[in-house]
This record gives sequence, C-alpha cells and structure tokens, in this order.
Amino acid sequence: MQNASSAKTSERETGTRFLDRFKAKVRSTNPILELAIVLPGLVAAGWIWVPLGVITHSTFFEYAGYFVVGAFLTWMAMIAHAIRKRNLDDLGFTSIKRFGKNLQSIKQRREAWNYFLIVGTILAGYFIFLVNFLPFTSLIPFLGEINTFIAGIVHPAVNVIIATLEFLFFGVFTAFYFFKTDNIKASLLRHAKYGTPVLLFLFTFAMIVNQDKVFSQTFMKVVAHFLGYIFWAMFQQIPTLVYVNTSMREGLEKSTRITSPSKRRFLAAFVTASFFAILHFPAFILAMIAFTFEFILSMIYYDKKFRNVFVACLLHAATGVIVVFFLDIDLIAGYVGWLG
Repeated sequence: MQNASSAKTSERETGTRFLDRFKAKVRSTNPILELAIVLPGLVAAGWIWVPLGVITHSTFFEYAGYFVVGAFLTWMAMIAHAIRKRNLDDLGFTSIKRFGKNLQSIKQRREAWNYFLIVGTILAGYFIFLVNFLPFTSLIPFLGEINTFIAGIVHPAVNVIIATLEFLFFGVFTAFYFFKTDNIKASLLRHAKYGTPVLLFLFTFAMIVNQDKVFSQTFMKVVAHFLGYIFWAMFQQIPTLVYVNTSMREGLEKSTRITSPSKRRFLAAFVTASFFAILHFPAFILAMIAFTFEFILSMIYYDKKFRNVFVACLLHAATGVIVVFFLDIDLIAGYVGWLG
C-alpha cells in the first residue's frame, strides 16, 4: 500500500517537474517565435484541415480539426498569458479588484444621480436585450444556434428566464473583466479620431451602392446587433489584438535590431492586421476592411495609455454592423468553397 502511494506521489512530482520545465521554456522563448508556430498552425487547422473534412464528408476528420482549432484558441486566449504572467490591466481588461474600487468610489460620492444613472442604464440594457434576445446573440458562436433552437420549442416565459440569465452573465462578465474605466475617455477619443473616417467612408459607400438596404433596417434591430456584436468582436480580438499584438510588442521589445518605438509599433500592427485579414480571406473586400480597421486598432492598442479592449470592440462592432446591414458582403465566405 505504501509503495503504491509512493509511486503515485512520484508520478505527480514528475508531472509537476515537466510542467515547470515547460513553463520555463515558454517564458524563455521569444513571443515572436511562439507566434511563428501558433499562427500557421491555427490557419492550417481552421482553413485547411476542417474544410477538407467537410469536403470529404469525414465527420471524425472534421471534428478532430475543430478540436485542434479549439486547442490553439485556448492557448491564445488564456494559457499563453497565464504562463507568461501577463496581468489583465496590461492586456487592456479590467478586474474584479478594480470593479470593487469603482463601486467604493461611487459610494464615497453619495450622489443620487450616480445610482439613478447606473440603475437606469442596467434596466434600459435589460429591456433592449429582452426584446432583441435572439438578434443580440445570433453572432456569438454556439450560443446563437442554441437560443434559436430552444426559442422554437419552449414557452415564451421560459425564453424570458433564459434571456434574463444570459443578460446577468454578460453583465457580470462585462463589469468584472471587460469594461475597463481607467483610460476609457482617452481611449474613446483616440479610437474616434482614427476610426471615424473609416466608418464614414464605409457608410457613405453603402449609401451609394446599397441605399435601399440602408433604409430598410430598423433602428432597434441595428442597436441590438451592435450590442451583440461587441461580444462577438471580443471573441475575435482576444486571439488577435490581445494575443498577437501583445506577443509582437513583447518580442520586439527584446530586439536589438529594431529599436525605434514607431517602427516596433508599425510592425506589430502590420502583423496583427495581416493575420486578421487572412482569417477573412478569400472574401477579398471583407479582408481589406478587416486589415484596415485592425491596423488602426493595433496601432492604438500598442500604447498602454490607450489600451482598452472594450473600446476597441466598440469600433469593431460599429464596422461589423455597417458590413452586415448596409453592405452585401458574405461574412462566412471561407475555404470550404475555395478548396471545393
């Protein structure tokens, strides 16, 4: 019995030592080298492996590809940051601790208007979410399909309960991690300065080539999709803006050949935007739009003074709404059709 216990302890210690060595190896590796491994792997799995599984009607091959894609995205979204000990503030997010400080600050002011504004905003958001529950979540992977399926088979009262629970989830997540207030004013101004011209150009172009579609949209439908698109944008920006741009920034800071801050920022933005554009290829126009606004987001995100993922997702969502509602661009054009 004692020998068996000793063997298990030895196995755990061996596993711990292996994990520690792996973490140390990752930390000592230049993040740019890590990118050179991860990004081609993700593109190959998502844009070649999975489509080939679909084309050959091999369910196992297809879902194995999805598993590999999920593994890469998990690495990009969480594991790499945890191993390299990056904190939420440096990545452009807020934290539960910061949320507590914000609440304490509101309590100290003791102004009734602040409470009225907060409660009113929450109730208005809840009403919009409840009325536009399905459009809001339609773009969010898996959740949109699940909600659409459930909504058609259950009583409306059950849909209200589901919508309320999801609203609470999105609200708590936003307050605890997503809605960074420290630099929100400076970040909003910077994103508005460089993002507004792109939005105006896209909207003007839509008015010229697709005027009927622009005027056929309802205000509430556009608002609901915009709010939902913010979270869909977050799903996209965590593995691109947050992971790719951060890895490029940290890697270039170690470089002795490229020492100019402006060149480092430009190169990091170019690589991030190029990767994001590749993810939207072969929809060429969509890829160009993706490159343009991702380059702007990356140039801003590089500077910690303006680094705010929530604000970046606002610009992403605004661009996405114009593309979805006002321009006839296929958002799901992918490599299945291209390879087939």
